Amino acid sequence: MRLINGIPKGALLELAVLGKACSIHNEEPLFTGDYRKFEDCIRIAKKVARQDGWNAHKPDEKLLISHLLSEIRQILRNINKKNITVSVFLATNTPLDLLHSVDGFFTAKFSSKTQKSTHEARFYFDLSLNPEKKHKKGVDIFREDDFYKPKLKNTAKRVTRVLQKQLQSIPLVTKNKKKIKGASYV
Repeated sequence: MRLINGIPKGALLELAVLGKACSIHNEEPLFTGDYRKFEDCIRIAKKVARQDGWNAHKPDEKLLISHLLSEIRQILRNINKKNITVSVFLATNTPLDLLHSVDGFFTAKFSSKTQKSTHEARFYFDLSLNPEKKHKKGVDIFREDDFYKPKLKNTAKRVTRVLQKQLQSIPLVTKNKKKIKGASYV
């Protein structure tokens, strides 16, 4: 384990990208040693992030993740996808991180005036300094240089492609089963 001033270098990367880890709250212990299903871990991560004051729509501009979020939104604006809301959640120190190795995730929600519900696509990521760490199914690996120019735009495109693909696969219909006009994504 590489240390800088006694702190693991991987922890410093998480701090630079996502800020502080999620704190543990008394009403729902984050990790009791018991296995939790993936979707339950997502719910906990969202809840804890809100309780910690994490702004999923506008993270602190000093954090590297906020620059990536801005790039993703710019790509969506450029391809005229204004009805998609993109957010980012941190999950460090939650069961999602401890059990499933997911440090955070982006969400993209599609909504329409004719549609009562929204559909959510997700892009899961793990931050790693280990060049040999392999992608797990459904979890992308971000390296330190993915957040700096010139790679930042390519990283944003990578995230956007995954979100668009997921949104495209969702049957976009209204409550009365009518297809939404103009709701294609590619």
